[in-house]
Amino acid sequence: MKQPQFISIGDIVVAPHNPRWGQGTVLDAQLVGEMQLQDGPTYQLSPKSVGQRLSIKFSDGRTRTLLSSSTKIQKASDAVASNMNESLKAKPHG
Repeated sequence: MKQPQFISIGDIVVAPHNPRWGQGTVLDAQLVGEMQLQDGPTYQLSPKSVGQRLSIKFSDGRTRTLLSSSTKIQKASDAVASNMNESLKAKPHG
């Protein structure tokens, strides 16, 4: 099973479903799916709900808060590598 890719503050990201937003810089990243009791232990709520709440300032000038469990967010470097791999697969050889 593939491990989730966590995004950190300062990462440059893209939202492939909304390319008009451009690239964004992560301002805040919080783990979702855990609950910490006051001065106590942290409990995992559900494996299906684990993700991140990300505050991202995109190049369109807007700051958006997104949940990684419901919105596809990629590091910009990963998106470029993925696009290059796809174009190499589509390019005919000969």
